[in-house]
Amino acid sequence: MHKKTDSKILSRDSYVLRIYRRDREAPEKIAGTIEIVEGGGKISFTNFDELKNILTQKGHPDSFKG
Repeated sequence: MHKKTDSKILSRDSYVLRIYRRDREAPEKIAGTIEIVEGGGKISFTNFDELKNILTQKGHPDSFKG
């Protein structure tokens, strides 16, 4: 679902985020999966940067196929 506001397109997507592992001494070290609810697809991540990339243009939900 996209909504146009002041020349910007906002996207509203629903995700299931599962964190399987995190390091209490180094909280940026996490591992898990993220799944887009509509359309399916799942992708794994191993740190916050990868998670951020999945949720931004580098890993847009279109890349979840498969």
